[in-house]
Amino acid sequence: MATKTARLLKKATIEGVDYQPDQLIDADVALVKSLVKSDTVDDAAAAVKYCLSNGAKVITHQSQEDKQAAEAAKQKSEAEAKAKAEAEAKAKAEAIDTL
Repeated sequence: MATKTARLLKKATIEGVDYQPDQLIDADVALVKSLVKSDTVDDAAAAVKYCLSNGAKVITHQSQEDKQAAEAAKQKSEAEAKAKAEAEAKAKAEAIDTL
């Protein structure tokens, strides 16, 4: 997915995430284009450079839905790792018992 960095021009909620003026977001190119059209962000290099020169950090935009999906995937991965570790420990204990 191609992304682009842009300066927030006003307080805005984008895909469930709140942003303040002069924050920098790195988001999907299509999303940035639509936000430029609605005068929510400025993607000009000078606008981005201005914010960077004032100490702004670039925030990678992730919608609330994407965050929830990532958290669910993380929890699933952790549960699978725990189950695997428990199964290995059980197999090891059973192998020791048979000796």
